Amino acid sequence: MISIPAFSAMPEWVVNPYSDYPDSTYIAASGIGMTRDEAEADAISSIASFFGVSVETLTEVQTEEEISSDEGGSSYSSLSSGSSLSVSMGNLAGVTVKEHASDGTFHYALAVMDKSSAVTYYFAQARMISGRIEKELKDAEKRFGDLSAYQMVNSLILEAEQLDEMISVLNVLSPSISSTLSGRMVEVNSFAERYRDSIEISSRIERDIDGSLEKAVDDFITSNGFASSDDGERYLIRGGVDIYTSDAPRSMVYADYDVYLELYDQDEGDTVFSFSYSGREGHRSEAQAIRRIAVRIKDIVQNEFAASFSENFGT
Repeated sequence: MISIPAFSAMPEWVVNPYSDYPDSTYIAASGIGMTRDEAEADAISSIASFFGVSVETLTEVQTEEEISSDEGGSSYSSLSSGSSLSVSMGNLAGVTVKEHASDGTFHYALAVMDKSSAVTYYFAQARMISGRIEKELKDAEKRFGDLSAYQMVNSLILEAEQLDEMISVLNVLSPSISSTLSGRMVEVNSFAERYRDSIEISSRIERDIDGSLEKAVDDFITSNGFASSDDGERYLIRGGVDIYTSDAPRSMVYADYDVYLELYDQDEGDTVFSFSYSGREGHRSEAQAIRRIAVRIKDIVQNEFAASFSENFGT
């Protein structure tokens, strides 16, 4: 329970956001905050919650609290939020902040969404994105097995997620319209899975430490959903690890190493991606120093190599 000073002219919209904006035409919500900006953000995020649109807070999770007057005035409910909010879709189309008020301690805001304007906007945007996805799916279909086009497939997933956000708004405003646009996310995810399966990658490691690099590379291939092929119909990850030992202080042994990998396109006869990593391990025993490299190799492939691969191909 948060206690605030009473004041004589509490605006009706604080208690009843629909007092001047009928719910047949609008979606309305009041917000509260320590500043005017916080109150506006709270009101807008309350409208966003109608549609299941995510709201992030940098301080605390929103909770519903009862707020009442010190002098026994009528109580009302409002969403109490942290100091910094952002709606994932940015500024919701059709939403405007119509009113502001302050009691000297708290600020209040009234946000209103015009349903008709929002339906017009989101339906037009959703149709545009849906049409673009359909065209890009057809283009990507022609490039099955081509790793260089995989980034385009991941862009399709991002577009489908954006479309889903718009559909979540339309589901509330006009379910009949939103039903004509549903299903793209499932379609795109299914396509992406089939596309990954069409890319066959094999491995060939020439210098290794007890098979550690080969295993790490094979795990990388399968964990990313690519088809693992012994023949390597098109792509081959090849490379190895070089080790150089030297004496170190206090009877220690240094083992310096270079891991190098490249992705080779056997159809085109080109190296399309290369990666290298250098490091050092130390131990009193040369064998143990080298063993440490073998353990480290798994992390190198899972993290550094995977990040570089993803940057190049959008996996």
